[in-house]
Amino acid sequence: MGRLTQSLLPSRWLARRGLLGALLCLAAAGGSYSNPAATAALEKPLQAVSEPLSQTAALENSAVPNNQPEERPSPTERFAGSRRRELLKGVQRGAQAFWAEVQWSGFIALTGVEPRAQIDLLEGATFLKQAEGTTFVLSNGTTVPPLSAAAYSAVQNALPPNQQGVLDDKFFWLLQRNPALPLITQGLQQGKYLQFLEAGRFNTDAYYREVFFPQLFAAAATAGVEMAAVLPLVEVHLVTLSDAFFQQMELEQSGTVHSFHKYELALTNQQYLLRTFLGTPLETQAKLEAIKRVEQTEIKADYTESPTTSTTIVLGRLPLPTPTAAEDTPGVHALSIAHLREQGISLFSPEVEQAATDYQVRLRQQHRWEHQHLAQIEALTAHYPAILAAIDQFEDNRFWHRIGFTDRLDRRSVAQLDTTRLLGIYATRHEGVAKGLLAASSYPLARADVIRFFRDNSAGLGEQERLQLFLSDQALNAQLWQVLERKVPQLRPEIRTIQANLTQLNQSYQQTTAAEAQFFRVLQAHNLDISTDAFTLLTVALAKRLSDLAEAQFKPIDRQDLQYLQFVRGLMPFLRDMPDMNTHWGDGSWIKKYGQNYLVPDLMALTPEEAPVLSAIGQLHFKMVSQNDLNLWDFATLVQVMATSFNLSVGYSPAALSAEQVALLPLVNKYRSELKRIAGADGLVGTNALHGLGLQDYRIASWPSSRSPIELAPPAADSPIRGLILPPIVSEKDPVKLLLYGGPEVTLSKDLVLQHSPEFTTRADGSLDLSFTLEGNRLTIPAFSKHFKAVYSPAYMTRINLPPYAGAAYAEALNQVIQRSHALYGGYTLRDMSLPEPLEVVP
Repeated sequence: MGRLTQSLLPSRWLARRGLLGALLCLAAAGGSYSNPAATAALEKPLQAVSEPLSQTAALENSAVPNNQPEERPSPTERFAGSRRRELLKGVQRGAQAFWAEVQWSGFIALTGVEPRAQIDLLEGATFLKQAEGTTFVLSNGTTVPPLSAAAYSAVQNALPPNQQGVLDDKFFWLLQRNPALPLITQGLQQGKYLQFLEAGRFNTDAYYREVFFPQLFAAAATAGVEMAAVLPLVEVHLVTLSDAFFQQMELEQSGTVHSFHKYELALTNQQYLLRTFLGTPLETQAKLEAIKRVEQTEIKADYTESPTTSTTIVLGRLPLPTPTAAEDTPGVHALSIAHLREQGISLFSPEVEQAATDYQVRLRQQHRWEHQHLAQIEALTAHYPAILAAIDQFEDNRFWHRIGFTDRLDRRSVAQLDTTRLLGIYATRHEGVAKGLLAASSYPLARADVIRFFRDNSAGLGEQERLQLFLSDQALNAQLWQVLERKVPQLRPEIRTIQANLTQLNQSYQQTTAAEAQFFRVLQAHNLDISTDAFTLLTVALAKRLSDLAEAQFKPIDRQDLQYLQFVRGLMPFLRDMPDMNTHWGDGSWIKKYGQNYLVPDLMALTPEEAPVLSAIGQLHFKMVSQNDLNLWDFATLVQVMATSFNLSVGYSPAALSAEQVALLPLVNKYRSELKRIAGADGLVGTNALHGLGLQDYRIASWPSSRSPIELAPPAADSPIRGLILPPIVSEKDPVKLLLYGGPEVTLSKDLVLQHSPEFTTRADGSLDLSFTLEGNRLTIPAFSKHFKAVYSPAYMTRINLPPYAGAAYAEALNQVIQRSHALYGGYTLRDMSLPEPLEVVP
């Protein structure tokens, strides 16, 4: 749900593919079903039928030249002309109906799901903000007022006394914005809720009091899940549901809503079309075309709200449609429903439950093939001396070309350009540093980073472990296995076994994708897409599965303990939103397939071990509690420690933190390795800024003031560091801002590490120089260690002490920090984040 991109698959290009192209043209029109302007792909066949008749009608209606007398038609001729016009209209109506049916059927044949139709009442609706909330006027003139305080109080009182506090003021504030408007309008369009209409006004209070909340409470009671676990997901799903028609309008007093059809329904249809290419010979060409469309400035700004959004990260999201009011991929919902069924809980029809179980079975089979593939790869790495010798220790550029790492972005290399692999993560990070950088420019930078990662061993791995990481990263790259089969003939039997398993694995991916589409088709058949039933039932099912995963991880003695329930409530947004890329990439021990939901891995987890964020928070929690640094269910303190690590990871030095967070720095240093598994390289910035962690602002004491960094003044134009840089140059990119990165000391930031190759070297007296590259010039700060007492490392979330005469060992250790930072920014998180000796943390 939400904005991504527009018109992913151009009809002109697809039409060159013959019959397949024609089918896709039909489907492309289906991507905007019920929007007449979107049926352009079908017009030519329709014109071929109607044009001759249209020409006849035009001749009949043309004016008679002035120099000729007007001839009146006979009654017989008039009757014949009328019949022809009626015949023309009939043929046109029939042709339109025929092509609409072909369009519908073609979309289903290609995608396995029905195209999502427009909610006419919501298109063009207007809004007006008043003191009591937001009032909407639908396209047919119906007024939908906000929920009243009296009705909300009545809903609160319907809950048991120990749960009434879950429905707090912040949730009421959200409901006053009418975020469930798509559920209401879809119901009205289907002939429901007519009892709530009177004199052109919808009774919003009655809808929430008699439909929405009773269904939600009943489903939660049946599933045995507490409202404390349900409400965070209700909030997130309502926010994302309303984003499609109301995002960035919160501060406007009145206006017209965004097109819910454009930014939600038609967009999902287009995403399903893109999925039809996955695993086919056309996949790479479709990705190239998608990149071209996404990078059109007006499209990227319109669908991602910023023209500088990373293309690579958008590309990773494109084939992951999140239909239904409960805002997740159908696979996520299937796993939740199958989980309920396993426990004997029935919220859905037998047909829906069976389709969910079918998907779960397919996914488990896929996991077995993945585990077998990785086990075979691990066994192959026992022969690492022969393999590394054959590929010249990653030095041979021809080897990289042959496995698809070409010099520029093309049909071979684009297969790697998504965040399932190191290449795509490096590209995303470059696009984040250099705002507006296009994929064609980020690709060669990322390619050089990947080669450096393995050639220079940025992560400091043993030879066998380094090879295993490379082979795991490229596990689905058929070109790699073909090259190795030729280069290492003595291992041909083992490699051919891996290739055979890869074939089976790719078939399993197709079967899982088909099962997911079939599951969503069944949801559609049971009106579980955009509807109140879908919202309440699917949200509760997901809350039940995630709360059971949390229980399996944390093992509470009493899961009804109010403190534990509050803990789970705070935990839910971490599991629900996309984590840092390092977290979903992991340590390279998982296989991730483009088009599978690897972006939010905890939602796809069948066990806590498969949920990287949950297991990482669980490990941190266990260690802090066992060492008496945290009370058992003290979520407020736990999240403050994590929030401090987020700010430090994103690049804010301790000088920019609030006093509350500065006080937590000893705990951050103590649990650095555990925190890094959660914070990643970018500090969970996306989740923190969106509707995940932000939902906790009003519920955790001191968060609104203490979690945000202090704004530091930019470096002065006459900063002393400017005079130290040799040779002095004039550059568009200010070297002082690059080095200081908004803090009082030099920061080994993502920008500096990825794009400017910093390095420490030792002078004769033991002091350290710092050199870096800027616009092709190699610049140096001589005797750097005599001018600065510390260096800040966001990767290690700490200030590193810098003695004036640090010596060669210190320089080597600092360069190791740079190397490990480089590995981190590519997605690899070290298991041990201790500073290399002899480096010391600044107290």
